[in-house]
Amino acid sequence: MLSNRILFICLFVVLSISLVKGNGEFSPELAYNGLVMSYSAYCFGKYVNYWSCPFEHPTDSCGNPLSGGFFNASEDKVGRFDFIYQEAVSDSLFYIAEQDNNYYLVFRGTDDIINDMEDIDFAHQKPFPQDDSSAMVSKGFYVAWRGGFMGLPPVYIDQLRQPVMDALASTSINSGSGLTIVGHSFGGAMASMSYMNPFTNHASLAALEFSTINDEQPELPYGPITVYTYGSPRVGNEDFEVLFNTNTNIETSYRVVNFEDTIPHLPLPAFTLFGSNATYSHVNTEVWLYNYSNDPSQYPVYLECPLTEQLNCSTNSLVHWTQFDNMTQVMYYHRRYFAYDLETFCQDWIADLEVLQHPTIFLNITRHWMAGGYNYTNVVGTLTNNGPVDIANPVFTSNPNIVPVAGIWGLTPTTTDNGIIHWRLTPLNGVTPTISIGSEYIFAFTYNSTATYSFTRIK
Repeated sequence: MLSNRILFICLFVVLSISLVKGNGEFSPELAYNGLVMSYSAYCFGKYVNYWSCPFEHPTDSCGNPLSGGFFNASEDKVGRFDFIYQEAVSDSLFYIAEQDNNYYLVFRGTDDIINDMEDIDFAHQKPFPQDDSSAMVSKGFYVAWRGGFMGLPPVYIDQLRQPVMDALASTSINSGSGLTIVGHSFGGAMASMSYMNPFTNHASLAALEFSTINDEQPELPYGPITVYTYGSPRVGNEDFEVLFNTNTNIETSYRVVNFEDTIPHLPLPAFTLFGSNATYSHVNTEVWLYNYSNDPSQYPVYLECPLTEQLNCSTNSLVHWTQFDNMTQVMYYHRRYFAYDLETFCQDWIADLEVLQHPTIFLNITRHWMAGGYNYTNVVGTLTNNGPVDIANPVFTSNPNIVPVAGIWGLTPTTTDNGIIHWRLTPLNGVTPTISIGSEYIFAFTYNSTATYSFTRIK
């Protein structure tokens, strides 16, 4: 009986693993360049109507060493980056570019009230990609992609799908071409949905969508698909996530999340507001950017999480919505991927680098003494929030990794399975304190050593 149980468990694990397609290796260079392309989509129609991103200097967004020379438009460059086409559809926007027979489809993020209506309608869902699919997506995203009425009074939203198909069909894309789809915010949601709709002028879209959900692989007029999204909200339910993650037409997919970006936490996994019973789940694979250098040419520190909603990535970076005083704070990290300020990006295409701000920690040794042959030290510390947003539920590690012996006040240490101490703010009446912008938080403890203490924020 025991052997049968073990066999069943092993079979279950193998089947579970087989449901997840292999994912190509994460490319930091492509992730950076995809972000620049995604940010640049906000510039069209406002500041430029053609590709004019400067690349001559390392401080230029397209000249940063992280780009690997991708955007160098020199006439003598082999495989130069060429902007081909851009189109606005009901105030959404996409553009197409090409480099060395690799095509790039770029979706713009939320830019005005029409996109806001599409983003906000999380309470209702629509089957996707077929009308009888168990996979469901936000009605707002569905209408943006397929077209339809939204809002009160109803406003008709033209579909993005057909213009995108027509634009790609007008290029020289072929079976030897690669197709990379990128987008920030709402654009990330569109990238994820377009990912599920193979584009071709060789067969009807309906036939392709039908074959996609029936595990048949249509012959596409281009090579493997790659998708990189930035700050994307959850798009659909668990069935949509599974359909997305197991689609073998896609070679590589990465969902990049910046530090404490609020938008990837929306919509809530169980969206019960307004009487809704909608559910949402993120698609794979997350790359969490959680620390930055003062040098813009140094790549952010990141963690790759191949499992859906993995707790050691951004899912466990709690967002306390009540801590925000205004929309600027809510959107702060959403608009600063790779530490570039989206709000000023389009003005001169030279990104204003803003390093992620952690609280400053001051430690004061109040007393050393010896008792029973042991050294003891009293420590009083101050956390000063010198960052741009309130800080809720931070987690620190310490060096040395020593548990205090007495007098612990303001911080609560817990030891993880691997022996590392995690320090958190001590709850007051069951509520974890928030360190407001510009404020200080005092803590104290006693430990049995005279070693110098230091803290590092990890969450």
